[in-house]
Amino acid sequence: MKLRSANQIRLDEMTDSVFDLLLAASGFEARATYGSEKALAVASFKQKVALGFPDRQTGSRQDNDKKFSKLGFELIQGDSSSQLPVRDVLTRALNESAGTSSVFRVLVDYSSMTKTWYAAVLNWVRDFDSANFNIEVVFFYSCSSYSDPQSVAPNAYAGPIEGFSSLASPRSPTALILGLGYQSDRAVGLVEYLEPDETHLFYTDPASSKEFVTAVLKNNKDLIDALGEERVFSYPYSNLRTTSLLLSSLALGLAKTHRLILAPLGPKPFSLLCLLLAYEHIDSIDVWRVGSGAQGQTYPRKPSGEFIICSTVFSTIEEKWP
Repeated sequence: MKLRSANQIRLDEMTDSVFDLLLAASGFEARATYGSEKALAVASFKQKVALGFPDRQTGSRQDNDKKFSKLGFELIQGDSSSQLPVRDVLTRALNESAGTSSVFRVLVDYSSMTKTWYAAVLNWVRDFDSANFNIEVVFFYSCSSYSDPQSVAPNAYAGPIEGFSSLASPRSPTALILGLGYQSDRAVGLVEYLEPDETHLFYTDPASSKEFVTAVLKNNKDLIDALGEERVFSYPYSNLRTTSLLLSSLALGLAKTHRLILAPLGPKPFSLLCLLLAYEHIDSIDVWRVGSGAQGQTYPRKPSGEFIICSTVFSTIEEKWP
């Protein structure tokens, strides 16, 4: 399916909306249920499903499971590194709503999801093949309050996300766009692993908190200094349109002459923008995930009360979405 539109919306713009599915994740973060609770207060949902990780059942995980149950969610455990749990839930929800409308509407609260899971939503949409049909996916993100970065465990994986590995020639020079997180050594480790011919860095400023910006700049100082200010870009955390324009203008230029890799290590909304850009240019852009898997540190991450919401529309219909 083709991506017809992607727009940032406010929570109050969802008032009285009706969705076929609310898909969330029950993890160890304190904010895991917060976004879904706020969405349920303004919109209605025919089905509600929360996916839970089978590993790292620490922090607020047990409390989150209980909260989701009280909210009427079906709880399903699934491998956080596999796209199958997400694809299965979406297919089932679509089948149960079949024939009721030419539009399938899903809200995905990806606040506590792995990249694999919210990338799976886009892969599922891409693979969907039905004439005269629209799918609307609202990607709902509950921002977190600041918590200090912890020591970084060794990377358990570093490679392209399933469905987001391009057909660009490996003989082409490699360009890397890194979305910086605030953990030390993660970005440097990836640069050393890939040895790209060209590297550009993105970080949030302004961010959800000044502490986050300070930590990002401090823990990535050596890499930032080595590349120089002409290769380092700041973007506004809560403005998806501005960030998308900045990212796409650089990325699409590089993709003409390089094998381009997007590696978003930082906030999830930036990761989502990378995935959406690659969705439209799948033949020329990779999106990579890098992490420590089950050995990684867990963070409490309480909700800040701010939301970043992106409404996307995909269609097999040639006309523009009304």
